[in-house]
Amino acid sequence: MDLSGEHVIAAPPEVVWARLLDPATLMTCVPGLAEVTGDIACGYGAVIKRRIGPLPLTIRGELHLIDVVPGVSYTILTKGSGGLAGSAGGRADVQMHAVPEGTRLTYTATATVAGRLARMGEGLVRPLAQSAMDRFFDRFAAAVTGDQRVAFDRNREFGE
Repeated sequence: MDLSGEHVIAAPPEVVWARLLDPATLMTCVPGLAEVTGDIACGYGAVIKRRIGPLPLTIRGELHLIDVVPGVSYTILTKGSGGLAGSAGGRADVQMHAVPEGTRLTYTATATVAGRLARMGEGLVRPLAQSAMDRFFDRFAAAVTGDQRVAFDRNREFGE
């Protein structure tokens, strides 16, 4: 499954870069992210709790950044397991460009799913993945710019 997108953040590239690498920022922006550990050098561990329809899902995974060009780009490699629900993994290439409005972030991603997640079909999984990406960027822009209008209920997000 391939995804791509582009978002403009109203902040300079050095601020956007720093916040993209900040686990505390990511905790408030990644839909369902319940825990993050590690660092850029050794990689990150993460726990994501989501609900896909009636299926509660806890994914434990890891994330590594490679091909890092500070302030410009990096590639994210991910893999995770949701137990009986299946597994997921992927690669995303992220690039930043200074624009008059601030910073343009672009990404291209390829994701694979297996198990029950795959049996749900790409027709269901793709819109959920795209929605999660869009919510991430809305929240990330709000976190970077200090816009308090974008908020979310963590209990609803985690399906608790």
